[in-house]
Amino acid sequence: MFGFGKKAKEEVKQELYAVCDGKVINCEEIQDEVFSHKILGDGLAVIPNGATAVLSPCDGKVVDVQDTLHAYGIESDDGLEILVHIGINTVELGGEGFSAKVKPGSKVK
Repeated sequence: MFGFGKKAKEEVKQELYAVCDGKVINCEEIQDEVFSHKILGDGLAVIPNGATAVLSPCDGKVVDVQDTLHAYGIESDDGLEILVHIGINTVELGGEGFSAKVKPGSKVK
C-alpha cells in the first residue's frame, strides 16, 4: 500500500520524531498482530501521556489519509514512506472523534 521498506536504513538521513509525547515501545509490544508481527514493516509505538494531537514525525508530504482519519501515509523529504496509525482497532470508530488537519498533497514539518 505504501511501499514500506523501499529504502535501506543507511540511506535515510532525516531524523524521525515521536508523533506525540508519551512512552515509546517496540512494535513487538503492540497488542495488535499486524504491528507486533511487523506485517507492515518495522516501527514503534507511542503510548500518549494525554496528548490529543498527533504530529508528523518528519518533514515531508502527506500521501494518504484514510477515510476513517485514523491513519496517514507520509513520504519524508528523503523518500522514506511512513505510516502514522492512531490507536488500536480505531478503524471501527468510522472516523468518530477524529479530525484531519491535512489532506493528500499537504506538506508537513
